[in-house]
Amino acid sequence: MLLLALLTGCGTSCEVDAPLDYAGPANWLCTPDDPGACPDSLPLRTVAADGSVTDGAIEADPAPAIACFAVYPTLDLRLAPGLHHDVANVPGPEGWARSQAGPLREVCDLYVPVYRQVLLGTYVTNNAEKQAQCFDSAFGDVLAAFEEFLRREPNRPFVLFGHSQGGQHLSRLIRERIETDPAVLARMVVAYPTGWPLGTDAGSTTGGSFETVPTCSAAAQTGCVVGFRTYVADHPRPEVHPENFEGDQAVCVDPASPDDPEARATLAAFTMAADHSLLTPPPGTPTDALVRYEGAFEATCRGEGQDIGLEVRWARSDDPPVDLDRKTVSGTNGSHVLDLNLTGADIVQDIRRRASALP
Repeated sequence: MLLLALLTGCGTSCEVDAPLDYAGPANWLCTPDDPGACPDSLPLRTVAADGSVTDGAIEADPAPAIACFAVYPTLDLRLAPGLHHDVANVPGPEGWARSQAGPLREVCDLYVPVYRQVLLGTYVTNNAEKQAQCFDSAFGDVLAAFEEFLRREPNRPFVLFGHSQGGQHLSRLIRERIETDPAVLARMVVAYPTGWPLGTDAGSTTGGSFETVPTCSAAAQTGCVVGFRTYVADHPRPEVHPENFEGDQAVCVDPASPDDPEARATLAAFTMAADHSLLTPPPGTPTDALVRYEGAFEATCRGEGQDIGLEVRWARSDDPPVDLDRKTVSGTNGSHVLDLNLTGADIVQDIRRRASALP
């Protein structure tokens, strides 16, 4: 009982005096002036479809035409409602910035802010007033960081990229800050609020999450949104929680096949940090490397209404490097923890394709 009280009790305060200060370097994990957790070169071990292994690197574009603003997911898994106030404690955010956002530097200058995110328990608390205050405070930091991003990037086209709680904050950012400002909206190449239950009106590409910003339906379309929640084939789709859905019909855009989400497309690569607890990397892989399995999964959108997910299926003849039957990968949240590992390489290609379509 004492343990239960500690896990689900009062938690931490959600009150903040003001958003964090993003004018200086202190509250950024990565910026073009200080790459920090997102280095210019990321060691990469690639396992080809035939099993052969090569070593290389993911290299940053020295002069990209666009900028990216990325928001990390829930990394403080305490089961009480509250905020993660200790923004100096950033090993988790740094790891996400390096392995999940870092590859975006192939196509853009990258900005990743630290923010006082809500704790995992905030999502299940029955204290509605505290829950709202927690989300408002966390979003206040994300909004302040985005305003500083706009100050530093007054002209360049930009991309939004986030996962889970990061996707939730980006969804709100689009609604409240970007859709309401035509000049800013005109510069948005594409947004990826992944792992969050985005929605539209039934039979439409708008409504629900966004009044005017549409779901992407063409490969070269810009000013649109790519969203999805993944699950492993032969396992349940992610649970539907109507209180979180933002529309009548769930959004599912396969970044490997944005023109036709119902097509079964081979994802470019499955990518994961070599030291990730879920991964069994090839023998001798450096612990600081990313490991990329080419042509590893096929994906297609399945379901209807709010119950739609991006189904992924292992497509190679060798065994997957992750236990796809493990509950954290195949439980009620689907393969949520792998959303970006599965699709990250395709997202980089998708950004490159859409940026090339800009006038």
